[in-house]
Amino acid sequence: MGVRKSIIKFSFNKQSKIFRNIISILIPLFILGYIIYMNWLPCGYAKTFMLDVGSEEDILTGNFMYLDNKGFTPRQSYGVDTWRSPLFEKPVKIFFKPPILLDKDVNLSLSIDMTNNDTVYIKVFNPSINKTEWIPYYPAINDYVKLKEFNDSTVFVKREWLEFKCHRLNMKEDCSNIENYYKEFFSDEEYLKLWIEKNIPPFNSLGFFARIINKSKYINKDVGFKEKIITDINVSLRGTHKFYVYLKDKLYLSLTKEDLNSYYGEDSVSIELRDLQGKLVYSSIFKDDGIIDDSRMKKPQTEIFETAGLKEGTYVLSINFIRGGNDGEDFIIRNIKINTNKIMTIDRVLNTESLSLYTESLMPEQVSFYYWHKGKEQNITVSGEQNLTIQLTQEDISRQIHCNLGGKNHLYLPKGYVEIKSNLNWAFNEENYFYPYSYKLNQKVPSFAVAYKSLFISGDEITRDQEYNPYFEIKSNPSLEIHKLWLTLET
Repeated sequence: MGVRKSIIKFSFNKQSKIFRNIISILIPLFILGYIIYMNWLPCGYAKTFMLDVGSEEDILTGNFMYLDNKGFTPRQSYGVDTWRSPLFEKPVKIFFKPPILLDKDVNLSLSIDMTNNDTVYIKVFNPSINKTEWIPYYPAINDYVKLKEFNDSTVFVKREWLEFKCHRLNMKEDCSNIENYYKEFFSDEEYLKLWIEKNIPPFNSLGFFARIINKSKYINKDVGFKEKIITDINVSLRGTHKFYVYLKDKLYLSLTKEDLNSYYGEDSVSIELRDLQGKLVYSSIFKDDGIIDDSRMKKPQTEIFETAGLKEGTYVLSINFIRGGNDGEDFIIRNIKINTNKIMTIDRVLNTESLSLYTESLMPEQVSFYYWHKGKEQNITVSGEQNLTIQLTQEDISRQIHCNLGGKNHLYLPKGYVEIKSNLNWAFNEENYFYPYSYKLNQKVPSFAVAYKSLFISGDEITRDQEYNPYFEIKSNPSLEIHKLWLTLET
């Protein structure tokens, strides 16, 4: 019996050793295979994670998704429903720990169960311009009428646009029925872009909510550009200005810069040319005139800026004050000469002398006039589809005066030194005006809005902290109540 017992024991130990050897080999292979699979994902990956906001676990860092507790109110509940709200209208963070590598081939969609009538903004990194930008999650839907619903998005039109069109068309029908009139006009198409191009009149303002816009899809290529033309613009622009310019092959730009020398320090200026995706294609420095005291002596300088090899299209030309040189934007740009017949300022104009401007808008846009220089009382006139006079008196100094402009209009300032701000673009004559895009891509209060039901982005568009932890950063009014979050990862 003893020998038999010994044999049985030996046989068992041998099998155990073989089993342990097999396990010791399989476990590392399994771990290695898992790592390779999760990075390569030959069969793809798709999973949705949910965070119950207001639960006791929503701030635990061990979860796949968790909240930054510092930015939210304490958990709140009513019955079985729980939620939290942002504090102090400041951005708040939602962290997550992805089980897969986040690269450009990974698609993410974030859905929010919330209670709020206002737009929620989500910060997203845009690799094409190497900057982060705030993407609206939803527009103020109460001000919009639903036109068309797709699987992942809905197209809306602003009620104000419908009412404006009703009166512009002098329709005999009661304007209360205008919604049904335009719903019948809009037809059904399979793809969103084709549907937009067919159904939304060009050059209207169009906003995309919960998605980074690929603006190149909506670039206007028919702007009336003329080659071998030098446009001479007699202006006197104070400080930083930006322009849309249409160029082909090259840039030729001649400027005169006059430093006012009202402050100590340099008045150097950067000249930048970027494409519509924000990529820098040319830059140079227009240096100070050498007078760095506050003597108010003037020594105008004229320089030429040139670059070749440009693709035909619209660019953003910026004349930027280089901060740190002195206390103010203490220079004037005069005598602009450029090799295009299509040039206009973006959003803002500040001229020191009399000035004529031209603008267009399919919908009324608010324009503000800031009167900040004494002795410049004047009557600003608007002529065209609207005819009005804006009177600036001594009582208007340091005040913003507002009016709404719609249609095609000319603006005349007899004295200058009034800062004009608006979403409109301004040309120095009608020939210079053009539409950079087939639609005015405006995410604030567009006439037409495409609201996606989730935030759709790719892995390389995720924002990360200094430790490279990925997160979503959102902001809204404190009235926002976040109840649940869903995050879907797909490859």
